[in-house]
Amino acid sequence: MKIISRILAAVLMLGFIVALTQNVNAQTYAPQSMTVPSVLPLMTTNLASPPILDVRKQSNVAVACTINPTTAGSTNTYVFHKSVDGTYYDDITTISVVVASTGTTQKTVVTNLSCAGIGYLKLYSIQAGGPVTNTAAKYGIKISAP
Repeated sequence: MKIISRILAAVLMLGFIVALTQNVNAQTYAPQSMTVPSVLPLMTTNLASPPILDVRKQSNVAVACTINPTTAGSTNTYVFHKSVDGTYYDDITTISVVVASTGTTQKTVVTNLSCAGIGYLKLYSIQAGGPVTNTAAKYGIKISAP
């Protein structure tokens, strides 16, 4: 009887350890929309209130940029500025996401931006190679569960 109770206790302890390990490694995914102009003319648009992404706890952040060109062959470039403190931004070595279309159908590009050592990313401007409507930008961050 003693052996059975010890085996049962060991199995329960092992189950408890596995349960704790599972909770520590759990992650959730939280995609967020960035506020960008929905219609862009043929020009560079500096955003009046640029969205700022807090990426302090991330090594990468997924970004999805979407355009719906009104003329064939439009190429839009989403330009991100980097910062370590959220106050001062680097406008020389920027990060760009290029969305090129061959027709007039909606086009989305999803990419991972490296954030190693960067605290914040700011979507500073969108360079429109042709008039577009229904532009959109989203980012996704994996959040570790407590």
